Amino acid sequence: MIDGRRNRLAGACVWLWLVATAAVLCTAAPADAQKAQTRLEVIDGARVLYLRGAPYDRGYEYGRLLADEIKFNITRYLNVGIAEHWSVPREFLKASAAKMEPFIPDEVKQEMRGIAVGAEVDYEDVLILNTHVDAVVHGVEATGQSAKAAQCSGIAVMGHWTSDGRVLHGHNVDWTTDEEIQKTAVLLVIAPEDGVPFCMPTHAGMVACNAGMNAAGITYSDMTSESADQRLNAMPLMIMARMLLEKARTLDEALSLLREWPDTCGWNMIITDAKGPDLRAIEISATHLKTFKPGDRAENTPTGAPIAQAVVRTNHFVDPEMLALAARRVRLTAEQGIVRTVADDSYRRYMVLGKRLRADKLPVEPGDIQAWLHEPPVGNPGNIQSMVFDPSNQEIWTANAAADGAPACDTRYSRVNLKPYFARCQGRSSPFQGLALPTSRVRQRVEP
Repeated sequence: MIDGRRNRLAGACVWLWLVATAAVLCTAAPADAQKAQTRLEVIDGARVLYLRGAPYDRGYEYGRLLADEIKFNITRYLNVGIAEHWSVPREFLKASAAKMEPFIPDEVKQEMRGIAVGAEVDYEDVLILNTHVDAVVHGVEATGQSAKAAQCSGIAVMGHWTSDGRVLHGHNVDWTTDEEIQKTAVLLVIAPEDGVPFCMPTHAGMVACNAGMNAAGITYSDMTSESADQRLNAMPLMIMARMLLEKARTLDEALSLLREWPDTCGWNMIITDAKGPDLRAIEISATHLKTFKPGDRAENTPTGAPIAQAVVRTNHFVDPEMLALAARRVRLTAEQGIVRTVADDSYRRYMVLGKRLRADKLPVEPGDIQAWLHEPPVGNPGNIQSMVFDPSNQEIWTANAAADGAPACDTRYSRVNLKPYFARCQGRSSPFQGLALPTSRVRQRVEP
């Protein structure tokens, strides 16, 4: 009897050991498989990080590979640059992040948790890093401090402007080169398990962006635009941008998502769809959303000027109702707001981009847009990233501010072709396979 019990006990111990061993092997296998799907390489001078698989696993590998740079962005950029130099207190950044966190999709939070574990940093720091832009933009009134003004600029063209009618989309991200975050620049290329593969120029530790392109031919860029219609109980803008690239396969889907997701503050956006081709300029705040087609007569306002088959946006609103909300933010009447806007740098950049487009030779090529983004006042000392998207060919030209603070538009652009990778991720010979493309593109001159 005793021997039987011993045998059964020994057998149970062996069974438990086998189960435990199998569990260890099973948990280790995904990490090894994930490493095989993750790689960091340099293409034409640009650092490109390819991430594929489950959200947490992607984040862990991201954190592991860029751990030192993520720690730098937390200690130097956030805690010194934003909190001290920009006078946006750490306590306010933390409280703002807590308000936005419930509106962040679970898969993005899993990715951020993976980054925190892989980089051996606190999840709270990664969360603040990915939400601080909204806090800074919102914080002018909330903290009693003056946030530094962003000066982003964007332009998208199609139709008669390009050789074959395809979309070209240029964008400058203007923020700061003083706080050294540009030293951690990286082009993320993400193939989610449930979504569209996409790329986004960003900085170490961030799963969010101000601009990007996906495998379905969608491009996106955004620019701040102050508004009295704002809140922090909403989805952070840069995470909204990333989710739009991950989920939208058409321009209509992108616009539907923007209407569905709650927004924080005032922003301008440009979204393009290579498959139409088609373009939109969007002006958005917490409870308002306005869209403008190329050459839209609704853009013929005191602060706007429509252009056929093109859209331009900088850091002011064109729509009168949105512009009135911007004026209210700084305690001006709508009429005073118009006078202030027309005298502002944003309006000058908006007009310069339109004039350069109308005056330049045809057809417009990516190098032409790079030149426009370089020319003052569009090109400026705070230019941290500059890029041109060619979604039909799945190419991006990207430049980053230099370590010594030289603006991105003054540095060399790296050319990265993602068509083979996007197609491979989707199991297709072409990333556009199965998606509607125009049957022909007849190039016709349409007068602005």
